Amino acid sequence: MILSLESLVTSFLKKLSGIRWYILVDREKNKVTDKSPVIPEEKIDELVKASMLSFELSEKMRKYSLVTSSKEPVTNTIYIKLNGEGIEIENIGKHTFILNIDEKILDTLSNIFTKIRKGETIKCKVCGHNLLYETIECPRCGRTIPFILDKCPFCGYSVNVKKCPKHGGFITSTGDLVKRDYSIIVITVLIAVLIAGFSVFLATYFPGLQWIIYGLGGLVSALTVLVGYIASSPH
Repeated sequence: MILSLESLVTSFLKKLSGIRWYILVDREKNKVTDKSPVIPEEKIDELVKASMLSFELSEKMRKYSLVTSSKEPVTNTIYIKLNGEGIEIENIGKHTFILNIDEKILDTLSNIFTKIRKGETIKCKVCGHNLLYETIECPRCGRTIPFILDKCPFCGYSVNVKKCPKHGGFITSTGDLVKRDYSIIVITVLIAVLIAGFSVFLATYFPGLQWIIYGLGGLVSALTVLVGYIASSPH
């Protein structure tokens, strides 16, 4: 099943933390095609009128920009700040999204809408899956945020390395493969060899306990390598 661009965007918005509600307006038909259930019906008409005015404002702002050749309005994003949150209006083609959002995700969301308008994608370099509409849960604060972010916009926690939602391997926010740190493995193997060598040396002084010493030395060496293998994995 191939979803329309509007369906992809609305599905993405529904999963994000910081989105209080949204409305999707078809400007050609002057009607709402999708919306959050929390919005009172009596407010819909006012919001639709506001979205139409925002598009007209975007068109009028074109003459004040150095870029005048684009068929799309230069001003695609309008944001009204309201004490830590606000109303964001985004134009994509013949559709307008009206969003009530947390101010902390304004820049993030605006950048994503810009990429969508330009037809850009951010794909996993391993499997080719488009990551632009994917989300992850921040390990620290638990909020659902866009997959393509390096840091959580709510708490600042680093989320640059995470699992691809399709193939399950570790990748960065830009889709690059994250490889195991083999230098850690080399260091732990060297330490394990030293431990094994010391156990052999120690056994020469306690011949009656040599098999116990060998066993303990081998166990510690194996655990050291195991710890190094775990520590070298992407995280």
